[in-house]
Amino acid sequence: DGTRLQNRVQLLPGVRVIAEATAEVASATRTRVVITDVLFSWAFKFDLKINTDADGYVDWLYLDDSIRITRGNKGSTFLHVRDSTVSID
Repeated sequence: DGTRLQNRVQLLPGVRVIAEATAEVASATRTRVVITDVLFSWAFKFDLKINTDADGYVDWLYLDDSIRITRGNKGSTFLHVRDSTVSID
C-alpha cells in the first residue's frame, strides 16, 4: 500500500538485519518514517527488541530513475542506487 518499507542490510551471505517501518508523506520533500521492528535473519528471524528513537524523517535531496539521495533527521545522508540485477526474496 506504499506506507510500509524495509531496509535490509546483508552482513554475510544469508545473514541480514532488517528494519521495518511505516512511512507517510510529510511534505513535497519530506517523508516521515517510524521504525516499528528490527529483525535479525539467519536461518530464522527474531526480533532484536532494540530500544530506539524510532520516529524521524528523511528529506529528499535528489531523485531520478537510477539514484535517490536523502538526508535523515539525525544528519545521516543516504545514497540509494537502483540495481536491476538484485532480487528481493
